[in-house]
Amino acid sequence: MRIGTWNLDGNWDERHEFLMYQQNCDVWLLTEVTENAALKDYAIYTTKGTMGRGQHWAAIIGRGKLDECSDPHYRAIISVL
Repeated sequence: MRIGTWNLDGNWDERHEFLMYQQNCDVWLLTEVTENAALKDYAIYTTKGTMGRGQHWAAIIGRGKLDECSDPHYRAIISVL
């Protein structure tokens, strides 16, 4: 299994998509992910909460189906309140 990581810093365009396909990863672990980030034939799961500029804290993009999981950032915010 090939796993890639990347802090997208709230950016996304066709160059990001091209580079990610070139790496041929089975799973990507991403941070600071915009709403429009997507890869054809990959499933995506993003955290529910968003950061100051509107991007998600993190996302998992993988080949195949992704199961829903708990959102650690959401729980951290709730526990502080």
